[in-house]
Amino acid sequence: MKPIYLSYYRAGGIHSIKDPAKDQISAFFDSIEPVAVATGHFKDVVTGDVVLDQADKGYIDGEYSWCTQDVYHFEKYDLALSPDFRDYVLEIDNKL
Repeated sequence: MKPIYLSYYRAGGIHSIKDPAKDQISAFFDSIEPVAVATGHFKDVVTGDVVLDQADKGYIDGEYSWCTQDVYHFEKYDLALSPDFRDYVLEIDNKL
């Protein structure tokens, strides 16, 4: 499975970009059921705060994998996604 994010994000760096397709990408995230759920929490890589109000779920759509913390950073901070993943989601959306 390929990650949805750019490599430096997990190393503690957020590259933000105002994506004009944010609503379409968020809708894609909402349409996928989790394959795993972990109790506990995750860390906000921008503030360092612990995010306690969301279970960290894992998702796989057959080609890409991601988790709740990836979606959280995309929605809250406009985390720049991998261009390949972004194109993949928009191509799916255009076929619907």
